[in-house]
Amino acid sequence: MNDLYLYVSLIKNSNSDSFVVDRTSTGDVSDADGVLTEYIEQTVTFENGVIIKQCVEFEQGEVAPDVVCAECWISYEVLSEPSGLDIWPKRKSFVNQCQEAFWLKMSMTHKAT
Repeated sequence: MNDLYLYVSLIKNSNSDSFVVDRTSTGDVSDADGVLTEYIEQTVTFENGVIIKQCVEFEQGEVAPDVVCAECWISYEVLSEPSGLDIWPKRKSFVNQCQEAFWLKMSMTHKAT
């Protein structure tokens, strides 16, 4: 497994525990002028030795009804990989969940063809 999207898919899939050997997460909420921003960082270790860090940051509160996909900041970074594996890309960032979902869908579709 050399494609980052495969690991991102496993991180997001709650049924992937057979591939994941460890998950650690931390979180924080900050208040800036009455706007609550939540930050969550998760480090996931896979059975093949790969370690990926996921960071998610978003503002808490209600989303305007005309907003299709609320803004948030999501990133994935390869922290460690065993020799012989060259996961690509090493880092990927998104500005909302819709963009992340589209990248995953396109990556899986492209790989299947």
